[in-house]
Amino acid sequence: MMEISESKSMRGKMFSIRFTNKRHVYFLRKCVFPINYTLKQVENYLHNSLNIVKETLEILDATNVLIMDGFKRSNESTDNTLIDAYWIDAEQYIIELNYTNKVDYIILIANIDTELDAVEKFVKSEYPNSQFTIEHYDEAWIVKS
Repeated sequence: MMEISESKSMRGKMFSIRFTNKRHVYFLRKCVFPINYTLKQVENYLHNSLNIVKETLEILDATNVLIMDGFKRSNESTDNTLIDAYWIDAEQYIIELNYTNKVDYIILIANIDTELDAVEKFVKSEYPNSQFTIEHYDEAWIVKS
C-alpha cells in the first residue's frame, strides 16, 4: 500500500554522483537525501542501494533543495535487489522567485507523477508574496524512507 507523506514541504540535499557498475558502465545521477544525512550515510546508502564498485563512487557536488509533499512511501515489502526498494523517481524544477528588488532561485523536487498545476499551487502557497516562473530541469531519485 502506498501513502502520501503528511508534511507540506521539507528541505533536502541533492547530490550529483558518478559511479561504475560491475560491468564498468558509468552512470551520472542526482540523488536527494534528508538534509541531516552525513556524507558517510550518503555513501553507505549509495553503495548498498546501487550495488556499485565502491572505489568508483564520486560525489561531484551537493545542493540544498525544497522537496514538495506527495512523495510516496511504500509499506509493502520489496525485493531489496531492486532500485525501487531504495529510490523514488522524481522531477527537478528550477523556480525563479521575483520579489520587488530581488530575484532568487530554488530547486524544487516533486514526485514524478505530480502535475504542473500542483507544482504551481505549491510554489504559490510557499512563496505567496512572490511572482515566479517554473522550468522543468531534470530527473532525480529521492531516498526512500
